[in-house]
Amino acid sequence: MNKLPELESVVDEIHLVKSKYNIKSSELAKKSGISLSTMSKLEHKKYKPTYELLCKVYNTLYDIVLETVKAKKVSDIMVKDVETVTMMTPISEASKKMKEKGFSQLPLLNRDGELKGMVTERSLLDHPDAQVCGDAIDYNYAIVGPDIDKESALQLAKNTQAVIVMKDGKIVGIATKADFI
Repeated sequence: MNKLPELESVVDEIHLVKSKYNIKSSELAKKSGISLSTMSKLEHKKYKPTYELLCKVYNTLYDIVLETVKAKKVSDIMVKDVETVTMMTPISEASKKMKEKGFSQLPLLNRDGELKGMVTERSLLDHPDAQVCGDAIDYNYAIVGPDIDKESALQLAKNTQAVIVMKDGKIVGIATKADFI
C-alpha cells in the first residue's frame, strides 16, 4: 500500500498524543464516529484513510486533550512521583538530581519524612559553601491539600517556588509554575 508521508506522520502524532494523555482507542473511535476496527487499522497503519477521516480523528483527539487539560483541582495537574532530599543529603547529590531530572527545586524532609523546606536553584546559589541540603533551605513554597481548586493553587504558585500538595501529613504531589502552563 502506498502511503503519503504526511498522513503517516499525522497517524504517528495521534499515537503519541493518545499515549501521553492516556486516551483509549475505543474512546477516540466512539467520539470520532468511526468503528473500533477502523481505528485499530488506522493506528497500525493497515488502512489508508481519507484526508477527511484523518482530520476528523485528529480534531476529535485534540478536543479530548483540551477536556483533559482543563483540570479542576491541583491534584489533576500535580506531579505525583515527587523527588525529595533529606537534611543530610549532600549538595552535590541534590544538584545532580536537579540537573538530571530538570527540576529547579526539591522538597527537603527530615529523617522522619516531615517537610522542612525546599532546596532550590536559588538556595544553592545563595549558600555556595553548603555541604548538605539542610544548610541551603528555602522556605518559599506553599502547602495545599489535593482538593484545592486549580485557580487558587495557581495564585499561590505565582509567588512561590512550588506548591506542595499534602494529605495526612505526607507529600502526595508538587506543582510548579510549569505545571499550570
